Amino acid sequence: MGGPLTDKVVIITGGSRGIGRATAIAAASRGYRVCIGYASNEAAAQSVVSAIEAKNGKAIAVKCDVGFELGTPEQKIFKDWLTNRYHAPSDDVNQPVDLSAAALYEDIVRRLLIETANTPAPPQWKQDSFFRRYATAAGD
Repeated sequence: MGGPLTDKVVIITGGSRGIGRATAIAAASRGYRVCIGYASNEAAAQSVVSAIEAKNGKAIAVKCDVGFELGTPEQKIFKDWLTNRYHAPSDDVNQPVDLSAAALYEDIVRRLLIETANTPAPPQWKQDSFFRRYATAAGD
């Protein structure tokens, strides 16, 4: 990998805690300017900004809720997409791949995994997480 990137910005929704926080810190360590999106916990978001700035990174916190209200047409659209299209057999595997971007993504994921593995407390699934059902099946 090369040196730090410049003039790159990443927006991380849910960046104030957990995997979002770790992703924000990992992105900042690679030279990204980071925008931490939070729905309700401004103090947690500001804590991430402070952690990034303490290592000479650039970050801001912005209140934004990118979710949808329960029972709305948007919720149905998302559920239908998640059920029928998310990693479906109809995915187009012939799309071009930006290998440089893929390598950067892999580096961020690797750093995130190392930080998660080295955290004293084990990660916890949110009660309403779509992916929790897989952990529950495995005995979580």
